[in-house]
Amino acid sequence: MSIRGSLDFVTTEHASGWAFSPDSPDSIFVQAVLNGEIIGEGVADIFRDDLAAAGFGDGECGYTIQFNRHIDPLFLSFIAVRPDGGDAELPRWTPTGLVEFFSMFHRSHPAAGRHRSVFGGLWSHRIDAAAVLDGKLEIGQVTTDEATALGGLVRDGLTVVEDVAELPATADADEETIDQVLRGPLLRLLQLVLDDQPVVLKAEIANTTRPLAQPSTEMELPSPAECLLVVVPLGGAPVHVDALRQGHLLPEFNRDGVSRWVRPGVAAITEAADLENHGLLDRHAVPPGTAAIVDPGLLHALRYEGQARALRLLVVPTRGMPARLLQDPARQEAVTSQNVHVWL
Repeated sequence: MSIRGSLDFVTTEHASGWAFSPDSPDSIFVQAVLNGEIIGEGVADIFRDDLAAAGFGDGECGYTIQFNRHIDPLFLSFIAVRPDGGDAELPRWTPTGLVEFFSMFHRSHPAAGRHRSVFGGLWSHRIDAAAVLDGKLEIGQVTTDEATALGGLVRDGLTVVEDVAELPATADADEETIDQVLRGPLLRLLQLVLDDQPVVLKAEIANTTRPLAQPSTEMELPSPAECLLVVVPLGGAPVHVDALRQGHLLPEFNRDGVSRWVRPGVAAITEAADLENHGLLDRHAVPPGTAAIVDPGLLHALRYEGQARALRLLVVPTRGMPARLLQDPARQEAVTSQNVHVWL
């Protein structure tokens, strides 16, 4: 027996639609099912003008199934209606699936794990990052000191790591210098944030203050939000990171300061003086023997006083390394003593 029909509408209390068989004079008995459990039954015998006009018998083939219990909205996408005694499900009039499920899930549980960025991101970029960090501390995946440092990254978009090799003022952005830096506490924290072994895609010595920008705009990446900037002072002078307070919670901007996912034309503030005048600028000192880890979305600028210089490293997880680097003859790969791949 052939049966035509659909599931048109589902709520937490009932489901409605229609079912018709040209091979049977009787109305179709239908059941609502959730994960193999029958949650309601009914007969498709309700008159509907649209079905009569479409030529489905006399139009008396609509149904409404009252559920025998209240259904959690999270499970509405998984409710099916099928004719009694059969396994075939009536198709939904409107497609539903994972999109609807997650939409309802986050409506019901707004604090559940999501990334602030539509581009993905690190675990530190999740709206429940503080809870994730607490869980890692509780199960012993991170130490108390590591949790303190990571908490700064989650809270402020920046954290300063101690016990980093002090570099001379004459250091170059080469494999040997990078090898001295990416070890010990700094390497450990990068591994924790990335959930992966870091890869260095860009290394440079800098001593010139530039406009506020985000690390995610340093270069074209497969996932712009999956990167970190590492800043290491050279010589005996500190380097200062001037950052927009809570700026890491803003959308990502392109290199011209225009938002990549808000309406076109929304530009980032690029002058530190404007922020300072409004009390929105946080200044972080990075003394010799330490390093700053900067969140991919933090609007920031590096400030150098006197002869201060810094080593800047753009770091991504191994999973996020652009494949085009393998085909770039201008790039050379090196591997540090701690098995960190460096592309220079």
